[in-house]
Amino acid sequence: MTLDELFAASDVISIHVPYSSETHHLVNDERIKKMKPDAILICTARGGIVDEDALSNKLLGKKADDDKKYYVRKFIESINVYTTDTDIKNGDKVHCEIEFNDTYADNAGVDINKKQYTYKAKGINAGAKIDIYSGVDVTFSGISPDARIIIDNDWDDDYLKTLTFTADKASSIKLNDSIKVSCDVSYEDMARHGILAKACEMTYTADKLAAYCDDYTKVNKDVMADIYKEIKETITKETEDATYRMLYVATGNTDYLYHLNEENVSDVNIDAAYFLKALAAGQEADNYIIVQASAVVSDNESSEPVSYVFRYANAYITVDGDFNVGHDNQNKRFICGTDRGVLYEEYIGALSDNYSIDRIDNN
Repeated sequence: MTLDELFAASDVISIHVPYSSETHHLVNDERIKKMKPDAILICTARGGIVDEDALSNKLLGKKADDDKKYYVRKFIESINVYTTDTDIKNGDKVHCEIEFNDTYADNAGVDINKKQYTYKAKGINAGAKIDIYSGVDVTFSGISPDARIIIDNDWDDDYLKTLTFTADKASSIKLNDSIKVSCDVSYEDMARHGILAKACEMTYTADKLAAYCDDYTKVNKDVMADIYKEIKETITKETEDATYRMLYVATGNTDYLYHLNEENVSDVNIDAAYFLKALAAGQEADNYIIVQASAVVSDNESSEPVSYVFRYANAYITVDGDFNVGHDNQNKRFICGTDRGVLYEEYIGALSDNYSIDRIDNN
């Protein structure tokens, strides 16, 4: 018997198929027209399987007015077919109930005598036991304790790729935190689509996170040597840049704006480096590395000793145990002046209430 013949011969038709491009409008206008006038159509699957416009037209008949159209539409929307039976197997008797709005049914001219039906289950496949998380990529991004979780559904299957997942903690994740990821679709809903999930929840451990550096003794001397070299190069380059007035910036003396802008630098030195660690959470940065440097800056008329402060935030230890800190854009990282003590108090000493301060050994 073909599907069209089945629609023409049946008193009751119950739809239980997953929704896909192949089953979209499986119950279409032609098949609805073939049905008996008093046939009952039950769809426990997703709505797109039934062409609701065609169903509406069938119920309306050929002389429908606007009011009847409205009530038929509202009646269709109010229909809910369900069963409380569980663990259904082939051969079981399944008790189904139909709920709908009686007012809409009366105004639509629909007469449904029975609201309870019993069917013998058949054609139930075993279903596919699937590890739904095998097609889900869960990664952690950022630095402990401010990392976040990223969940990507990489399934190609038409149904599985629609599943969404939620983590019980999405941000502020620290090293070795256990994060539970749950599927937003219930086991029962997946089972209706032939998917028997091995697990609806999965726990992931954030054991491969970089962590903020917590001690000045972990600061790597090779990394600092690179930073010191870049600092010296930056001071030289910025001083010799014809568009930058280092003496005016350092002193605030406008007389330097009237000098011939041919500045040069000598005696560039790294004077000290400090590691500052936040004493509590909630600070602007977890830690700072602050480097003091000095140089003599001259133009064609005079020279001045200039002090510099370079600042770097949030040094960290990688998953492999290596120390690192961002140190790009050196020309945007420094403040300069002529009083080294004032610079220290403003950019290092002033943080002592919220940060521990340790001097980094330059040797």
